[in-house]
Amino acid sequence: MIWGDTLKKKPWILKWIKVYFSAMQSMNVGKSASHFLEKAEELDNCVLTNKTLQTTRFVRALLRGITAALRNLPTLIAVISKEYNEATTNHEATKSNELGAILNSLRNAELLFFTIGLAQILEIYSGVSLEVQHASPFPLQLWSKIDDSKAELRSLSDHWVW
Repeated sequence: MIWGDTLKKKPWILKWIKVYFSAMQSMNVGKSASHFLEKAEELDNCVLTNKTLQTTRFVRALLRGITAALRNLPTLIAVISKEYNEATTNHEATKSNELGAILNSLRNAELLFFTIGLAQILEIYSGVSLEVQHASPFPLQLWSKIDDSKAELRSLSDHWVW
């Protein structure tokens, strides 16, 4: 529930993440999905199934989507770049401008770094969440897991750990 409240208070987080999800959603089913998979095969990229944004209280669902977006990003950019080049060649200004804006968003380094950092935080959060939900440990044992995750988050704020 804490995660859902955080997203409600900080709508810019979802706004940034939706850049990836809208690109994936456009290549999720049908002919566009086939083009996406063909391009991935052509580039020898290992891809995950494109996800749609699930605005649930489950952190794991968002983490799966972000993981898919980051893994699929090179292929997404390649497919959209090809469509952009075709639109530009065919003098389709409106389509070219729309695809150009999408490409600029997907290539935004600030967004990429933010998303990687968010994925690191969500990974820690979801790991602790699963342990806390487990029925067998005594409640006192869980505080050490929570303290460990706080320390790990603190270390991420001081410097990046790869």
